[in-house]
Amino acid sequence: MEKSLPELGLKKEDCMELSWVELIVYFDGGFMARDLLKLETLLDRNYSKSFWKMRADFVMKPILVKGLEGMYDFFQEQGGKNLQVVAFPYSGKMAKIPESAISFPHRAGNIYH
Repeated sequence: MEKSLPELGLKKEDCMELSWVELIVYFDGGFMARDLLKLETLLDRNYSKSFWKMRADFVMKPILVKGLEGMYDFFQEQGGKNLQVVAFPYSGKMAKIPESAISFPHRAGNIYH
């Protein structure tokens, strides 16, 4: 991140690499504190449930900052108080994995999700 997007000021310790199941725990509240990011949470029947809605799109062209600002303005006008926008990068390493290696053929040309 320091090399490709230095303007973000991110360091390695600011980032996490998660499996898809760890991501579920993360979005269900684990993002509040890294120590909550435990897969055992999924086995806890007494875990306080939270509900959220997620929309996913595959992006093939970069979204301009002006477009992101407009999107945030739109959601604020609609009452979006807890809005989160997350981009899962699919180019780079994913683009180098052959389509026959994993069941994920729709990734061609997508830069993030």
